[in-house]
Parts: sequence; C-alpha cells; structure tokens
Amino acid sequence: MKRIIKIATVFIIIAFMVGYFVWKNQKQTSQQVSPSPTGALVKQQTWQGVRPGISFQDLIKMRGEPKPSRASAEEVLYPGTNRYWDTAVTIQNNTVLFIREHVFVPQNISFKSRSSQISEKPTKLYGQVSESGQFIYVYPASGIAFLVNDQNDTVYETWYFQPTDLAGVLTLPAFSKYSTSADAVVGGR
Repeated sequence: MKRIIKIATVFIIIAFMVGYFVWKNQKQTSQQVSPSPTGALVKQQTWQGVRPGISFQDLIKMRGEPKPSRASAEEVLYPGTNRYWDTAVTIQNNTVLFIREHVFVPQNISFKSRSSQISEKPTKLYGQVSESGQFIYVYPASGIAFLVNDQNDTVYETWYFQPTDLAGVLTLPAFSKYSTSADAVVGGR
C-alpha cells in the first residue's frame, strides 16, 4: 500500500512539473496581442520567438551571444537560414527595435500564402527597389513587413518591429526611404 502511495505521489509531482514547464514555455513564446487601427485584435509577429521591444539581455538569453555587425554599432547578427546572409537585429537604447530576416529556399513561401495568415490588411510601400517590381507590404498593428517581388509572388525579406500605426512605421529608420505613394519614391533601401 505504501508503495502505491509513493508511486502516485511521484506521478503527481512529475505531472505538475511537466505542466509548469509547458505553461512557462507557452507564456514565453506566446505572441503579444494588440489592437489594429480598426479595433480588431491582431497578434504581433515574432522572429523565432523574439519580439521587438524586448531588452537586449532578454535577446541574448533567448538566442545566445550575437556577432557584431560591420554596418552599424547598433546592429548585431545571428546566423540566418543561408550561410551567406545573417539575420540583422537593430538595438536602440538597450531594446530590440527592428529585425531583418532574409528568406531563402526552402522557406520562401509565397507572399499570398504568408499574408493569408495575418488578419490585418497590408499597406504597400514604394522605394527605389520598386522599379524592379519589389515592394514592401507592411502590417503596422502586427509588427511585420515583407519585401516582395510582385511579379513572381516571392518574399525576399521579413521585417519585424513593434506594433504601431502606419505613421509610426514610417518613422523607423528601415522605412525612411519608402513612401505610400509611387510618385514619391525616395531612394533605395
């Protein structure tokens, strides 16, 4: 009888521990929900569980030590899906501001496929690369944008930022050379 009680006690303790770790993992990787301009709730998109707005220390805890970037002292790099292109993370005031992920085969799902998973309607931005059929489609409330080749429905890059409105997106350095008007193209990326 004592043996059965011991086994049941051990089983209950293990079940609680597993439940706790599952709950904690879901809490850490869950996406932040924010209101869109229309009032509908949308999920903030993340790069491998990393959400812009977290501290640099939290980024290191989640992804490990980054490599420094030659482009800027505010930018750090993590290995990308292709050995030639890293994922760039912009840090400002000790906070993750922006993430630029290069997308490659086999992960390059079509833009139509990716956009169908986001409840928010995108805004098309124009820049110098638009002359070759590439545009930025931004989802401000979801905190995500895609650099897309419209001619072949291919996503080249995925950009992550803190959810905001379109005016807030256009103040981010990565979007400074893009416009909502095809007539107002302001230089390259």
